[in-house]
Amino acid sequence: VYNFLVCFWSGIFLPHSNQISQALVCRLRYVPRYRDDVEEVRRLAGYLNEKTEEYGTEVYVCASSHNINNGILANAYAPESFNSMKHLLPQADIDLRDGFSVNFLDAGIVCTEDFIDDGSGYITRGNEHTIIFLRDELENKDSPIGRHYECLEEFSLNNYYPSTVKVWRKVSEWEASDYQYLIDYYDDVFPEYPELFSDRIQEYVYQKSEEKQ
Repeated sequence: VYNFLVCFWSGIFLPHSNQISQALVCRLRYVPRYRDDVEEVRRLAGYLNEKTEEYGTEVYVCASSHNINNGILANAYAPESFNSMKHLLPQADIDLRDGFSVNFLDAGIVCTEDFIDDGSGYITRGNEHTIIFLRDELENKDSPIGRHYECLEEFSLNNYYPSTVKVWRKVSEWEASDYQYLIDYYDDVFPEYPELFSDRIQEYVYQKSEEKQ
């Protein structure tokens, strides 16, 4: 309203009013984004809710892209609901900001995303080392991590690009050697940031051992 009144009066009383009006009123037009895979996103959210209830556990989203992340799942049924996921754990998106999230270790259900790995789909390029590493570990049944998980279902998304979201279930508990494998990995990849990675895992293992006593 303010811009309209300014432009109206300037058009009557001020010289070069057309230039003033153009400066005050933005001529850019924005088209709202629309996902044509909304139903698949909602089907995924519903499936995760079903499985977390069935197995009495929580879900960790090991993905941070324009196709799938915590926010997308939480808002799958927006605007009717902005809390679509009942048992969604906080995730770590950016390596050197968030570090390693032990929520991944607690989760009985994990989501990963497969797509052409040129980095274009990630929200913050080059800062998702952990997300890629854990995804690849779950795919590898011979790895100390992957041997504890099975793939329950796959979902096809296509927002910015086509990708496959896989839902994994933890079918066996980690052993001491598995945690040490993870600690050694982060000591090698991020040796200068133990407080963000390996120290957190060691503290997690210690707390779990204390709980068992």
